[in-house]
Amino acid sequence: MPYDRHNEVKLQRQIMASHAEQRSTAITVEANTAAIAINTAKTSFTVAAQDAVNANTLKETNATHTGAITGDVDLVITAGAVTNLHIATGAVKSANIGNNEITNEKIANYAVDTLQIAGEAVTTNELGGAAVNTTQIADEAVTKDKLGFDSVGYQQLDDGAVINTKIGALAVTTGKIALLAVDEAQLNTGAVTNEKLDSMEALRLKGNDAAIGGVPKNLTVTETLAMLGVDLKLLPKAFGSFTTTSTPVVSGESFNISGVSKVANGRYTVSFTNNMSGTDYIVTTSYMDSTETVFLCMLSSKAVGSFNISLKNGGGTLSDLSESVDIVVHEYV
Repeated sequence: MPYDRHNEVKLQRQIMASHAEQRSTAITVEANTAAIAINTAKTSFTVAAQDAVNANTLKETNATHTGAITGDVDLVITAGAVTNLHIATGAVKSANIGNNEITNEKIANYAVDTLQIAGEAVTTNELGGAAVNTTQIADEAVTKDKLGFDSVGYQQLDDGAVINTKIGALAVTTGKIALLAVDEAQLNTGAVTNEKLDSMEALRLKGNDAAIGGVPKNLTVTETLAMLGVDLKLLPKAFGSFTTTSTPVVSGESFNISGVSKVANGRYTVSFTNNMSGTDYIVTTSYMDSTETVFLCMLSSKAVGSFNISLKNGGGTLSDLSESVDIVVHEYV
């Protein structure tokens, strides 16, 4: 065969390319061997899994982290980092909160107000016994606008809870008291006295927005009677009756009579609760005598605080044989 220079050169090139490929394969095998040594027995650990680990390396604070948290190190949340703006509406419910996990110590002052509480969210079922007392309620925090109609009755008030110092001037008017709401059962013995009536000023027509039956509001009894044409000078200043016994008994229907005492046989002293302005008053008397023995009932003396009367029979002798004596006193002043 003749010498072919061209084929020789071609063969040499093929041999050199084969040697280069062998060297590259050796280098790849060496690199793979080292990688396998590092990841021994991690045949199912994928590239995606490695990327996930790298993405979460040393995520121990909330400074720049987003997404899920992996690893054994707990996430540390900076104080104040989580606010209402970071919590979705309705994200935190009672089902997500353990019993007794929320205490007063964990709630900042004024952190919970009406804006954070849904309408009717807090009812008596959510409040423990004695959970709300006066120390938890700010001054003037409870107003009539915040109380439902008829929500506060006497059942909700402790004995002695309502006293004069807690009721504003003119706060209680006839318009705020139900018909027949106040009777003898609601008044303590001695609760209403002459001093508290203050010359009947307490009987003013208070709290009415308009006139009542043509009578202007805020009139005293005296002013009302005068407007109606009643002459007070013609009204009795005292009246009543008493029994003619050793210990006289004054009738319960009496007015301005404090008591009657027996001075002697047929003589009695009648005393006023409120004195007359002078001694120039008129006493009208009558008596009950079923035996028709007494013929005369006379006034024997007068003072601003009392007067004396005498009973005599047909012979002019003082007598107690009548059953009772009736009196009416007028003073034209």
